[in-house]
Amino acid sequence: MKKFTKYFGGDYMKYWYVAFAVILFTMFASMINDGSVKSYDLYIYNPDGTLKSVETVPAGYYEAEHNLLPVSKKFVPHKLF
Repeated sequence: MKKFTKYFGGDYMKYWYVAFAVILFTMFASMINDGSVKSYDLYIYNPDGTLKSVETVPAGYYEAEHNLLPVSKKFVPHKLF
């Protein structure tokens, strides 16, 4: 029990607080980064796998109904970092 309280309280507790703060900062930075997406690069591929076209589309296009075409495509978001 002494070993448990040594690592999870007392001497090493300041390191747990620092680790918790780093995790919270990373989580909030990720949320801000994901929320800042305003447009995407849309890559459309031919059936043989070659790149057909690249265009920039607004964020609403990603969820639109006309986007359900049976072609291979990739969306790359424009993020802050």
